[in-house]
Formats: sequence, structure tokens, C-alpha cells
Amino acid sequence: MKLISIAVSAALLTACATTNNRSSMAANEAAQLNAMYDSGQISLVQRERGFVNIAKAYYPNDALSINCQRERLYLAEDLENKKISKKQFDDGYTASVRRCEVAMTNRNSNMQAQADEEDRLRRAVAVSAGLSGVGKAAATSWGQSITPPSTICNAYGGTAYCYPPY
Repeated sequence: MKLISIAVSAALLTACATTNNRSSMAANEAAQLNAMYDSGQISLVQRERGFVNIAKAYYPNDALSINCQRERLYLAEDLENKKISKKQFDDGYTASVRRCEVAMTNRNSNMQAQADEEDRLRRAVAVSAGLSGVGKAAATSWGQSITPPSTICNAYGGTAYCYPPY
């Protein structure tokens, strides 16, 4: 059971994309809960409630982490109320940990893929904006020569009359 509780703490803390300070504070609280449970100071249900509270406090916008912790709390409550056996609890708890780890891994992979796609789109927009400027410059100068036209000048007396060539 101790191994499962350590795995739960690790899954809760490593799956969330947060700052190191927040993660370390949550890890410390989870370690305290595990130590209190292992020494018999708190019950299994109290420890699981603590995990739910940690998830809510440190990751309030992470519904997946909070719901994973709640699922394990419900299992602990069912065990305490003798609705399920110890074996059913252990099997359910292990399955919950695995399910949540897979869900969090998938979510993090999807978030990375979405960030990569957004970056690719930003680059494409920047390139197209640059090419659009080149295209507009070409469109406004279509048919115009790069060099200025030569002039033909005729001198009559002291006056020069210059005409563009046709």
C-alpha cells in the first residue's frame, strides 16, 4: 500500500505543468500525509481527502488531477464503509492510478502537439505577411521600369525642350 501511495503522490505532482516551487510545496504536503498515514496518525480516508485538498489548492484549474484524487477518495470511503473488500480497493486503486497516468500523459502530449501546431501557424502567418508585402510592391509597380526613362531634348535657341520617349 505504501508503494501505491508514493505512486499516487508522484502521479499527482509530476503530471501537472506548474512551477517548481508549487510542485515542491505540494510534494512536501503529500509526503507529510503519507508519513502521517504510515505512522497511524490519520486514516486512509483522511489521507485521500488530503490529496484531494492538495490537488484543489495547488492545481485548482486541473480538473483531471482533482477528479483522479476524488476517485481514490471514493474508493477509500467505500472500503471504510465496508462496501468493498480490501482486495477490491487495492485493485481499484491501482487501476485508478494507471488510468490517471495514461490520461495525464495523453493530455500533456496533446498540449505539446497543440503548442507545436500553433507555433507552425504563427511562422506561416509571418512568412505569408512578408511575402504579401513583396507581392504588393510588385503589384503596384507592374509594368514600370526600374531605370528612369531617357529624355530627348531639342534645343531651339537658348531653350531646351525635353520629351519622354514614346
